[in-house]
Amino acid sequence: MRMRNKHLFGLHLLLLSVFLLGSHYSSAEEIQIITGTETSSNLLPNMSTFSTSGGTKKSAGQGCAVGAYCTSGESGGGGTYSSTFDLPMTQDQINSGFDLNYGVDVKSHVTNLTVPVCNGGNVDCKDTWTLTVNLLQDTNIVQTFTHTVVLDFSGSRSYAYEQTIVANSYENLTGKFSLFGIDSGFQSGYHGPQFSSPSLTATYNLISYIEQEVLNIIDAAEILEDVVIEPEMIVQVQIQSPIGEVDIIEVAPVVAEIEIVETEVTIAAEIEVEQEIEVQVAEVVEEEVESSQETKQEVKQKIAKKILSKMGSKGRYDNTNQLKTLIVMQVLGNTKGFFDPSASVPDRLGFFDMTTIPDGSISDNNISAYFMFGGSDVAMDRLVESQY
Repeated sequence: MRMRNKHLFGLHLLLLSVFLLGSHYSSAEEIQIITGTETSSNLLPNMSTFSTSGGTKKSAGQGCAVGAYCTSGESGGGGTYSSTFDLPMTQDQINSGFDLNYGVDVKSHVTNLTVPVCNGGNVDCKDTWTLTVNLLQDTNIVQTFTHTVVLDFSGSRSYAYEQTIVANSYENLTGKFSLFGIDSGFQSGYHGPQFSSPSLTATYNLISYIEQEVLNIIDAAEILEDVVIEPEMIVQVQIQSPIGEVDIIEVAPVVAEIEIVETEVTIAAEIEVEQEIEVQVAEVVEEEVESSQETKQEVKQKIAKKILSKMGSKGRYDNTNQLKTLIVMQVLGNTKGFFDPSASVPDRLGFFDMTTIPDGSISDNNISAYFMFGGSDVAMDRLVESQY
């Protein structure tokens, strides 16, 4: 009797926990699960929309060609092209860390092959350019990445860089991308570095959210293994709740008080609850995700499959595992709007066709019937008589 009461009360408590979880689904605590990564498209606009400062030129003349984005010599102080950009991430994605990949194509003047490296004199020397990426929280710069290059070649060359922003506590982030170039040691004209094809992408984590409900079910199952209830410890009381007066099963102070239920759960059979629900949410996190676009429901389905796989192909049909299956369906299923009174199935006009099959009769062909049956009779008679 002692073990029977333990299991009966345990089943009450477990079913009650599932019911309450379903009723208060919207307030459940959520756990972040990284399901993959995603890389954005180019976050920078075309060079034609970049803002400029200092000695810059976008038209032909003074050493600059049509369609080029040129920079000046020493007299103009060099030129800067810059643009802001937004990061397509939520705060949680920013906080989990991300990567930036950025670069630009640079065209170097032919003289950079032969002129010396600059040493402070007023003599034409190798040009330099600088790429700067600033990350800002509101208007404050929180991280800066700078790359300065001395040009020692003629023609165009592509430059690419990568930065990893580790896990952080930023509330929001925007960015600024800047290119500075100068014709070092030469005063006039726009023979400095020319920029084209700037790019910047962000690679960040895809995050799904799983309610604490799964872990609550595990905890409830573990607690039940240690609970022993005597008959005299169970009483029926009436309490006030937001839904009116309801009867609940209350246990003496040695057991945690059950606060609110909508109905008394009645169990008519003894069920052996011998195994714990062995679910490790971490295992789901470690699995490789084939698609980087998994939705919250898809991640829940993975957890459901993991729970059911623990039962085995045969074990899932015993009474204990049938109960576990119902619990999984309750927790992981879309039950919030299932009984929504405002939801209805619309009628489909024209679905039923009023056309009927006309009544009629098929007339017999007496002559055909005579030859068919008569011929068969004769053939049968011959077969029978052939044995004599």
